[in-house]
Amino acid sequence: MANRRTLLKTIGATTALGAGGFTGNVIATSSKKVDMIRKEMKESGKIRMEEGAEAQKKYLANHGYNAVSSSTTINRKLGQESDEKGKEGENNTNSIEDPSTGGIVFSITGIEEPDEHIYTVEFHITYNFEFTMHPSTDYSQCGPDHHSYGTSPKDGAGLFYKAENPHWSLATGNVNDDILTGGEVAFTESESSDAEGAMAFRFNDEQAYDDWSQPKIDSYDCQERNLSETFSGPKVGGYAGLMLEPSGDYNEEDREVFARYAHAYNSYAVNESVSVGVPPSVSITGTGTIEQDEIFTDSEGDVIKVAQSEMEEECTGTWCPEEI
Repeated sequence: MANRRTLLKTIGATTALGAGGFTGNVIATSSKKVDMIRKEMKESGKIRMEEGAEAQKKYLANHGYNAVSSSTTINRKLGQESDEKGKEGENNTNSIEDPSTGGIVFSITGIEEPDEHIYTVEFHITYNFEFTMHPSTDYSQCGPDHHSYGTSPKDGAGLFYKAENPHWSLATGNVNDDILTGGEVAFTESESSDAEGAMAFRFNDEQAYDDWSQPKIDSYDCQERNLSETFSGPKVGGYAGLMLEPSGDYNEEDREVFARYAHAYNSYAVNESVSVGVPPSVSITGTGTIEQDEIFTDSEGDVIKVAQSEMEEECTGTWCPEEI
């Protein structure tokens, strides 16, 4: 499949989106067909989290959907600090690090329902976590040495569907019906705006780490082990999705949805929250200091996005039905 992604041209200064961004939004009545699509999209997201991308694509193809996905692993250190000697530590205990010892995998998927022309765009975040357990006959000395893990404050994310033009509208006109989330993810309506085409989400990477690590820590026998043991592996933090309809007279290649993610750590702030802006930007704000890294490009420097034209391409994978 051809890679249609190009760099996003951001023009003008970033404008923060205030609360109450849904004024003037027309509430539409959902048809039974749209209700069915929503149900199948929720099931699709659940399958992706539990069984992986291939299983999701097979499910979608068997239910008559076109789908395209792209992934990128962030190949730079996130939230790296200096140690007491002023040297950059390879294992910063307050960060999710480089993929060689941890990292974040960002996946975006565009899905088309051909009959109703409903498009769903969702992105998944997978964390690669790591910690080491050290044996000891003294239980007070036995515990995890964290290397790559989630920490407060919660990360932020945004889906942008009207940058730079009003390419899309909500599928039903009711944001609560058109938003899809799963895992440790919450939609933040107060910081979102349909008028600006920007939806805000919070990803709880700290809780995702606890869910992944605690069963391993609990089952570790400190007195029976002779050597330290390192545990590492991926954990799907969750996904955020949005159901849309095409709007305006635009080329299918130009009608795009963008995604950005802000990994936050080392918070010295109170009342922290996510802020999304146009042109697309995501940040964690609060009274005080929050250190963070914004992720908006893949490993080749391309903006993370998906276009309508990509979602309409025929299924070509091994998961496709024999007849499309």
